[in-house]
Amino acid sequence: MSRDSTEEKMASAKENEHLTDDAGLSTESRTDAVADMNCKSQPDDRQSAPRVSIAICTYNRAHDALEAIQSVLSQDVSPDAYEVIVVDNNSTDESPEILQALARESCSVRYAREERQGLSIARNTAWRLAKAPYVAYLDDDARAKPDWLSKVLETIESGAVNLDAFGGPIYPFYNSPKPTWFKDEWEIRSWGPDARYLDRHETLAGSNMIISRSVFKELGGFDETLSVTGTKLRLGGETEFFMRLHAARRVPCIYYRPDMIVTHGVPRSRMPIRYRLRRAYASGKASYGCRAWSRRELLTLLLVAPARVAVGLARAIAHVPRHSRPQTWAVEELKPVAKTLGRAIGGLADLAASGLAARTATSMDRTNDD
Repeated sequence: MSRDSTEEKMASAKENEHLTDDAGLSTESRTDAVADMNCKSQPDDRQSAPRVSIAICTYNRAHDALEAIQSVLSQDVSPDAYEVIVVDNNSTDESPEILQALARESCSVRYAREERQGLSIARNTAWRLAKAPYVAYLDDDARAKPDWLSKVLETIESGAVNLDAFGGPIYPFYNSPKPTWFKDEWEIRSWGPDARYLDRHETLAGSNMIISRSVFKELGGFDETLSVTGTKLRLGGETEFFMRLHAARRVPCIYYRPDMIVTHGVPRSRMPIRYRLRRAYASGKASYGCRAWSRRELLTLLLVAPARVAVGLARAIAHVPRHSRPQTWAVEELKPVAKTLGRAIGGLADLAASGLAARTATSMDRTNDD
């Protein structure tokens, strides 16, 4: 990804802040109309604007989303302090009916439908609809610990300086038995036991991140070409955003609280070796897309990639005796190789795309000259 393309993405995100539907109604206006209609049977008695908007984006997981929402609503916090925005990302199951029914029952919940597919798109829709100064993101298959919301509000009200974003760790839970070789640590997202500002190379995980709405307006939101799209495994949306945030600040601005805990479901489909390596490959591809590369850096990346893959495979073979189970060996030793391949393929695709763009521009210039 070139430096120019990074600037173009920010400009594009800002230009799309008021996307419209087929009827010409802005996304924000359309969704507020739905929320207000849902709440008429139970008038909203909120005395002041919420201090945090909790965004839950979902796709074809209505019952998981309900449990995620309930993990927030059941917390011992005044309803005046927060709102829940559930963004249905073009679900084709019973999600619209189930989630709109919940919105009719609770004025703490607002329902929105975003028909453009993509997690980053849905997340951008959420912050544009938010009424609070901070937006907290929770995945639809995650669960907030009982004191999570109180700690979120405590952090917001602490008066901490440079609090552009903050978050906490994520720990796994399982709805079905996991294989004996599967390690919990593969699904843990943590920066250790101490509360602190993150270093410039560190970012928050997407299912436990709270971000100032003013920062979204400044930076243009999440890159909508990154992250999961429907059932397609893509990563990097939040990482790219936090890298941009780090670059825009001269001082640490992302705070980490180890006691602000979220748990995240790990379905059986995410346990096989094939999925673990696919995810590592997607992570590598995302790591390429999350920063700007000069042409020289890109060419160097592509030239050294074959050697790095060869070294990685040799190291993996040498480490076979360290593992008592072949599945663990495959996941832990082949993961770096898959990430290297993903990063190189991302760079190769970018190089090919830039070459095609250059050839197209040249062809158009010649046509105009004629």
